[in-house]
Amino acid sequence: SDLDPEQRAHLAAGHHAHGAQGELRREDLVGEDMAQDGPVRLGIDENRCGGELVENRLLGNPGHVGRSGGRADRCGPVSGFGGQPADERVRAVMPISVTVFDRFTDEALAAVEEPVLFLGGTLDTSVPIENHDYGFDRLTGAEAVFQVDIVGATHTHFANICDIGNWLIDNGYGQDLWPAIGAAALLEPYRDTCSDEAFPIDEVLRIQNLYAVAFFRRYLLGETAYEYYLRQDYARDNEPYVAFRARML
Repeated sequence: SDLDPEQRAHLAAGHHAHGAQGELRREDLVGEDMAQDGPVRLGIDENRCGGELVENRLLGNPGHVGRSGGRADRCGPVSGFGGQPADERVRAVMPISVTVFDRFTDEALAAVEEPVLFLGGTLDTSVPIENHDYGFDRLTGAEAVFQVDIVGATHTHFANICDIGNWLIDNGYGQDLWPAIGAAALLEPYRDTCSDEAFPIDEVLRIQNLYAVAFFRRYLLGETAYEYYLRQDYARDNEPYVAFRARML
């Protein structure tokens, strides 16, 4: 690629993730001098109505990261949602495992002009990947649309299930005790996400951070060198567990 050394450092941060929760610092997206305090937790639902804004304060171009169907407003900042208009501040949006069916009209999706990157897992039964197929096909007016499907990932690969379960185990609460402490609902997703048989959670974190860095630095900062990572041939040659497609106006 044509990345300079500083850009390579930013991308390396995306490749290797930050911490067990898949934290990606704001400076990895927008540079140290533009960063707000605190991490951007990619793939973790913070139970905030608006999700996370990843903001370049110098250019005034916020991006939006959000996850899951329980917060269907993940596409809302650029399409409008629940009777509210689109947020004109947002210049790019990255929905993760989001519900699109029956949430947005075809007209609302077709009117979106901002770049969108869908990220999800092919084994997600809570929010099936067909939601992203539907959204991709109907975002016909967007400057750019990307769909990154991680083959073998489930819905909870994009949450902090492993962190919660591992904390319990490390503190003496083995899985056999989880029903007794009200954590029975954690057993199945922990097995499907964190066991030796599951698709590696660290690989999911690496992939999501790679594409988040490339997408936001390209479409918030205008750094065109990152287009290299947002191409079909890059995914084909370097990411065997990614099904990728893209469309540009």
